[in-house]
Amino acid sequence: MIDHYTELIETRQLKPGERLPSHAQLREEFGVSITVVRQAIQWLKAAGLIEGVHGLGTFVVENRDRDLPIDPGQKSYCDRRITSPGVVQRP
Repeated sequence: MIDHYTELIETRQLKPGERLPSHAQLREEFGVSITVVRQAIQWLKAAGLIEGVHGLGTFVVENRDRDLPIDPGQKSYCDRRITSPGVVQRP
């Protein structure tokens, strides 16, 4: 999920200001627990790719000049990588 949304944002398939699906929609789309969704969203926020607006949702941020920790080894929050809907890879 992290790789999927990082790529969409970096290639501008998702543009600044666009809203991400809800946590429930992401959980269903990727077939993961809500905990995994929350952790992925937190990672994307920490990377400066998205921001949450209370009561409105999660949006792609405007500022795209940042260093991204996109090395999968730096995603230590969980022992699985969600790379596409329904595909879970273990390190």
